[in-house]
This record gives sequence, structure tokens and C-alpha cells, in this order.
Amino acid sequence: KLEGSEFISTHPNQDSLRFVAPYAKYSLKEYIIRADKVKYILVADAILYPDSGKVTVYKKARMEKFANAKLVANSATRFHSMYNVTADVNGRKSYTGSGDYDYIDPEKRKQTLSFSKITVDTTAQTYAVSEIPDSMDFKLIPQISYKGNIVLTASKKFLTFTGFGRLNFNCPDMERSCFKFSADINPAE
Repeated sequence: KLEGSEFISTHPNQDSLRFVAPYAKYSLKEYIIRADKVKYILVADAILYPDSGKVTVYKKARMEKFANAKLVANSATRFHSMYNVTADVNGRKSYTGSGDYDYIDPEKRKQTLSFSKITVDTTAQTYAVSEIPDSMDFKLIPQISYKGNIVLTASKKFLTFTGFGRLNFNCPDMERSCFKFSADINPAE
């Protein structure tokens, strides 16, 4: 339950972008709204949680970039949570950004994935892309290293990996070669 005033954009390109704030200051001279204690903003299929609870709206309905925010995608399934999110909210169904995501393997080891591109597709569904270089030494499980692309699709429970895996073993007489694959991976299995 949200308390406060509901702010709704009337800008024709923002499709009634809205948020609720219990406190706000208006500058009619500079055309700025500074809202405070904003719990979240619904954008596309995601929930954006501003780090400080502050939202600033400038002239022509341009919102200040969010930094260190949290993002949950999608709002119905809540399969994916990201943090350290930097995001530009352009409208009710449009945002772009970047952020971090924790991949936890079956042995409960956490590896942080940096998604350099978080955006919305033509159906207003959030997706994010990360590229994992060989130098990151990312492991699907301790026995399998991975390099390639990772795609997060808000409606899918698991991330999609498209790249190369390599078995990790210590046998000097055998060459460790890569194998190519594309699959949704359940990190718990």
C-alpha cells in the first residue's frame, strides 16, 4: 500500500509513466519536481527501486538517471533481481540501463555477472545481455568454465547461455578443448 500523491506523466511519449511519493518539492521557475520517499516505479514489466527513494523530473518530463538502484524483473514472476543498477527511464514501457546479477552455482558459490545492457523488447518485456570473457574465469560449476554471452529474459526462470564451455581437470596428457552450446541453465543443477 502506497501513501502519498500519484505523479502521472502527460508527456505523449511516456504512456502515463507514474509513481507515488509522499513528499515532493516543485520549482515553477526551473520546471523541476523533486520527489522523495518513492518506494518503486513500475516500468515495462519490471519494478525499479530507487536507491535513495528520490526521483527528479526535469523540464519536458525527463527523469534524472537512477544510480545504485535495484531492479526486479518481471513484476509477476520476480524471477530475476539485479543491483547496482544504473537506469534511464524514458516512459511507462521504456527504459535502458546496466546492472549486476548474482549467479549461484550448486555449491552455493556466488559469481557476479555484469549486464552491460538492460532494456525492453517490442513486447515490453525486460531482457539483459552480458558478455563473459575468458579472462573472467567464470564457472557454470567448478568443473566447467564458460565464456560467451548470457541473456536474461524476464519471463524465463533461467538464464540463456550461448558460448563455449571447457571441462576443468588436471591431466597433463589430455588437451582441454572447448565445446560450443546454447541452453537455458538451471544453476542449482
